[in-house]
Amino acid sequence: MSYSSSTRIPPNVDREHFIANEKEVKKALKKLKEIELLKQKSQLNREEQEKVDKEKYWNNIVYPSKYEPDPKIEKERKRKQNERHAEKMKKKEERKRTEPQEEPQPKFYHEKEKVITELEREFFEMFSKTDRNADKTFRKLSTKYHPDKNTGRKEWAEHNQKLLGELREKYRTIERI
Repeated sequence: MSYSSSTRIPPNVDREHFIANEKEVKKALKKLKEIELLKQKSQLNREEQEKVDKEKYWNNIVYPSKYEPDPKIEKERKRKQNERHAEKMKKKEERKRTEPQEEPQPKFYHEKEKVITELEREFFEMFSKTDRNADKTFRKLSTKYHPDKNTGRKEWAEHNQKLLGELREKYRTIERI
């Protein structure tokens, strides 16, 4: 909607702001007039009260620089936000202290490919030494990587046990060929 010279700009409204946002400002002015009429009523229903509650929103459209946030209210809002954040961080620290700590993992633990290739290489070497018997190879490596023998790295050992089981199944098929 373009500005026409016949449109009357209300008093106390910035001319450039009105021209740039004519449609929104006109709507806001109309809403503000309606709110003024509603304020004169003695009792308001829920819908009317919601309209009155939006007065600040409409005023902000018509007079944008006039209705900046109140510094006291902003300060209080930020204080509450900081309190919530501090409480959240406190709970997080509490959880860290009460939950069991993860055991340190070797560098390559999270890189699945390296673990598999490392274990597979070791399994293959042992496999070829044990006359290509997958079960015998599994038993020997299983004792090496058993969680009870690796108490400091229990999760890592359990992970390796699972991989050894997969390798045993893989090499059983090779054993039969």
